[in-house]
Parts: sequence; structure tokens; C-alpha cells
Amino acid sequence: QKLSTRHKRRKVLSIPSKASKFTFDTHNVYTFHTYDDAMDYGMGTMHIPMYGEYDIKPSIGNQPLSLTAVTTAGEILYDLQIWHEDNLLYV
Repeated sequence: QKLSTRHKRRKVLSIPSKASKFTFDTHNVYTFHTYDDAMDYGMGTMHIPMYGEYDIKPSIGNQPLSLTAVTTAGEILYDLQIWHEDNLLYV
């Protein structure tokens, strides 16, 4: 089955029985898409309902944001560190 768009991938891979038929090949390059309605990673802000936008960069200082997937056994599948250029202002 061809999963050429993110909409098709999301529709098919959100069903475990269908997703289990696909494999992860380490010889290819993969891109991941994530949707987060609270974080704007490009701006370094978090949307807080009834408050508005909150700039998190001063709070995290010179640390990156981390998006991590971990199995129930504790195995790290990936750990993506997101750095914002403004983090350098707080070093």
C-alpha cells in the first residue's frame, strides 16, 4: 500500500492492525511529522489556554527541548533535541 502523503500515512498507520504490516528499514532516511497544538517549536513559545503565548526560552535556558519515544521496557526509540537559536542568549 502506498503512503505517499502524511494524510494517508496518518490514516493507515493509526490503525495498529494495518501499521503492524509495515517495517522500519535502517538503510532508508525517515522523516517524522508531529502535531502539537500547544507548542510552536519555531518560535519557542507555548500556547496556554486563557493566557496566550508564553515564551519558554528563558525558562529552559541553554537546554534543548526533547521529543523522546520510549518503549514500556525503557528502550529509547528516538530522542530528538530541538534547539532554538535564541537559547544562545541565555548561556
